[in-house]
Amino acid sequence: SRRCMASGKKKKGQKSREDGREEDKRMRKVLKVIGGDGDAAFSAADAPRAPRGVGGKAQGLQRARARGLVVREEEGEEEDEEDEREGRRNGAAEVFSVAAYEADMKAAIDKMVQDISALLVHRERAEHFERIPVSAGGEKRRLSDLAQVVVRGASTVHVHVFSEANLSKVTSEMREELKTKARVFLVTAKSAVRNMRQAGRSHLHKLQFKSRSIDDVKRRELDASLTTLMETYVAKCDKVFNEKMQQFLLS
Repeated sequence: SRRCMASGKKKKGQKSREDGREEDKRMRKVLKVIGGDGDAAFSAADAPRAPRGVGGKAQGLQRARARGLVVREEEGEEEDEEDEREGRRNGAAEVFSVAAYEADMKAAIDKMVQDISALLVHRERAEHFERIPVSAGGEKRRLSDLAQVVVRGASTVHVHVFSEANLSKVTSEMREELKTKARVFLVTAKSAVRNMRQAGRSHLHKLQFKSRSIDDVKRRELDASLTTLMETYVAKCDKVFNEKMQQFLLS
């Protein structure tokens, strides 16, 4: 019976060694396919192991590297670190400019003034005044048919109306209608200013939470500056609009 037991242990030992050799062959083939040196790798992998408690994680990683088991993990960590460094570089290069948003807000007011001026004062070249179409008696007629047009230089025109009934003066109703139309440009300008503040907030959120180029304190500081600008330029829209309307009513 002792011989049988010894024979059984021997067979089990031989089988485990054969399994180990088969596993080594498969790993060598894998290393050759990916370009590694199978013999060198397995000579390092087959080196004597340190006793329990000696070497620890460092030797375990060394043996794992020899078998090519942690290469991908290390490559992934290096890629993550590189992505993080790249994000920081991009964030540092991306600068938030409050002045740029202020310039856009000012442009919105300039556009409003331009649109209102075009509505209230229809500019014509002096030499074209005689051909201006005018509604009189339910039909369209030239201005020269209803009044004498005298051009004085390049910027002055005298119009002598033949009959006041044909060319009525601007009434209060006409002024209110023009003021209502002009108010549309005021609403558009104020909305554009508010939208710019919202766009700036989105930009700040991206800088803090995506590129991480600013912290929460800096974001709040810049956001407060944007809000102050927005309130200033919304008030300026109202002021400029009222000034233009006052000029129109006095004209």
